[in-house]
Amino acid sequence: MRLDTSGILTALCGALLCGNAAGQGRCDCTRIVGSCSASATAGANFIDVTSNVEQCARVDYFVDGVPFVALVVDGTGRQNRIADSASPSIIVSSCQVCLENADTGDAPAFGSSIVSDGEPVRLIAVAPAYPPAAATAGIEGYVDVRFSLSPSGTVVAPEVVAAEPPGTFDNAALAAVSRWRYTHPAGETAPVVTERVEFNLAEEIFSLTASEPRTTAPSEQNGAGRNRCIREHSRYDFGATIDVSLVNACAEPLMVYSCSAGTGPNRDLWVCGETGASLPAANHLEISRAPNGEYWWLACAIDDADCRDGGSEWVRTMDRQHAKVDPQDRTRLKLDRSY
Repeated sequence: MRLDTSGILTALCGALLCGNAAGQGRCDCTRIVGSCSASATAGANFIDVTSNVEQCARVDYFVDGVPFVALVVDGTGRQNRIADSASPSIIVSSCQVCLENADTGDAPAFGSSIVSDGEPVRLIAVAPAYPPAAATAGIEGYVDVRFSLSPSGTVVAPEVVAAEPPGTFDNAALAAVSRWRYTHPAGETAPVVTERVEFNLAEEIFSLTASEPRTTAPSEQNGAGRNRCIREHSRYDFGATIDVSLVNACAEPLMVYSCSAGTGPNRDLWVCGETGASLPAANHLEISRAPNGEYWWLACAIDDADCRDGGSEWVRTMDRQHAKVDPQDRTRLKLDRSY
């Protein structure tokens, strides 16, 4: 996949946290002051995100393995989405309470000050997920997507106007483009933009900033048993967090237990999944970790009760422990880790 990221203003990423327009002047999510809990549910063409606090909150979550970030104000927020499936898998990875500005009376609406004199400029580009079937078959191609822009620079009514091969990459391109952000040309009510999204296997591993993911299996020395089935497929560097996609490269389904370096209020702590994640063959598991932090995992066969019991016990004893605690010291089972 190739995206021309020239013109992306990374300093604006915090200000363009998608979600509640009314909260953009009120909320400063570059400064985290606490933690919260949140949930996300899918509608026909939207995601409703709720938190257990009335303050501003940043909620990070995944929809079918694709990372999203929502700004939730007064406990609720809504984001539009391209419906790839009627019942998507939604996983909330974190909920963080943001600092609230004292004076929001004259706060501009979301994106209202991000105006360009000429053509729209893309500020944020999210890479599409390469369809697994196309990757397995070695298929490459492109999709041309046409859409209009809202006054805040969000994408409105994206549609495919050309694709090669037809139908193969359409949904992946639409889902990605719907999350892009642009400047809004002065004087235009609804500018129309056409973008080409390319799917190239040689560039399938995509990062928002320079980052080299590990695409080979763990070494024999580090890996043991089915740990060698887990490979790092892609890495998204969002600055405050690193979102990693792990893939099961073996033919059998696995249960995967993981702990990673925490972020925000969990900085310098280990954050672990409460239960194992079911990972069918060729499917992905998403993990968030702190920059320069690491993650550990244990992969078990579905029918290996001893391994699964050990994995459950491991994440329970590791969760919220200080980063100085060695994860391998907390279990007799052989773990593997990022490196």
